Amino acid sequence: MFWQKMAVKNVLKHYLTLAKIEAVVYAAFALKIAQQIYTKTLLNRCRQHADYLICYTTTSAQPSNALTEALTEPMA
Repeated sequence: MFWQKMAVKNVLKHYLTLAKIEAVVYAAFALKIAQQIYTKTLLNRCRQHADYLICYTTTSAQPSNALTEALTEPMA
C-alpha cells in the first residue's frame, strides 16, 4: 500500500510539474504576442502622427524645415 501511494504521489508530482511548465510556456507565448501587438499598435500610431505632421506642415503657407520643403517640391 505504501508503494502504491508513493507511485501515485510521484505521478501526480510529475503531472503537476508538467502543468507548471506548460503554464509558463503559454504565459511566455501570450506575453510575446502581447508585445508584438503593442509594438505594432505603437508603430501604427507613430506613422499616423508622422503622416498628420507631414500633411499639416506641407499644407501650411510657410514650410518649417528642409524636410517639408523637399516634400512639397514636385518630383523631377
